[in-house]
Amino acid sequence: MATLLSYGKKLTANIPTPMSGLALGLASLGWCISNLFPAFFVLKPLSALLAGFILLLLVLKFIHQPALLRADLADPVVGSVLPTSAMTIMVISHSISAYSHLIATVVWLLAIALHLGLLTSFVYFRSRNFELNQLVPSWFIPPVGFVVADVTFNGMSALQPLAMGLWYLGVIFYLLLLPFMIYRLCRGSAIPQQTQPTIAVMAAPASLCLAGYLSVHPMPAAGVVFALLSIAIIMTLAIYLAFIQLLRLPFSPAFAAYTFPLVIGVTAISKVVTWLGSEHLSLGWLSVLQYLVWFELVVAIAVISHVCIHYTRFLLKISTANSES
Repeated sequence: MATLLSYGKKLTANIPTPMSGLALGLASLGWCISNLFPAFFVLKPLSALLAGFILLLLVLKFIHQPALLRADLADPVVGSVLPTSAMTIMVISHSISAYSHLIATVVWLLAIALHLGLLTSFVYFRSRNFELNQLVPSWFIPPVGFVVADVTFNGMSALQPLAMGLWYLGVIFYLLLLPFMIYRLCRGSAIPQQTQPTIAVMAAPASLCLAGYLSVHPMPAAGVVFALLSIAIIMTLAIYLAFIQLLRLPFSPAFAAYTFPLVIGVTAISKVVTWLGSEHLSLGWLSVLQYLVWFELVVAIAVISHVCIHYTRFLLKISTANSES
């Protein structure tokens, strides 16, 4: 038993914290596919279970070695990625709602509290030692990522003000941070190679804000929808071009950053398609956007499969090294 516990401790100690981003991407992809293809409804709970298992490994890692948690929180890159764990729990809560609305709501609220706590921690550590060149696109995650709560909102009227408030905060933080991020990417020093995959996060905030807006706002304004849609498409296309270089990089745990931004892009545009149909505002966009949904879905599945293959090889290598030590 002691040997088994020792092996488990070694295994979880080497689980990379950015893997929470992969959990978010997988849970979101399963939900997205089940929405687009109802016959594959089972993918939503299965992907939620897989994401939950990944988060469990990370929790065990921090239980065994709590010093690693503080180190990750203080790290300018990993600390910005940690909130993806809370975002994953929000997505999981939506799967739970099929079985218990009450439990799902409690989990959703706890996930929001966790995210805000991680945001507070991120701001604390970064304010103590801020450098412009530490700024990377994953910094969007702490102040904007909680908009996932809007996408997963269950529609409870009592929580509507909270959901709307989170959306407005997320959009404000996104618009405030975006010019600084663009300036840093254009004028700052080169991003280290192992951190370059975080560039993919640039595609996520606009799509997330768009998906959140269409999820919680009772009467979406066409101007807001089309403005966010334009930014989302431009950012996603820019990341597609960046993938020409990013996908050639040697594997690093930061590859997890490739996953969620692609899935939320599919989710956002599919919500726009549904909204256009309900409002009879196709204006020639409907068929174009529908084709774009299928195209982005294929790209998302291909890239996430690529990331999963690399992560599997990485974890098998860790497991082999632990068994030999």
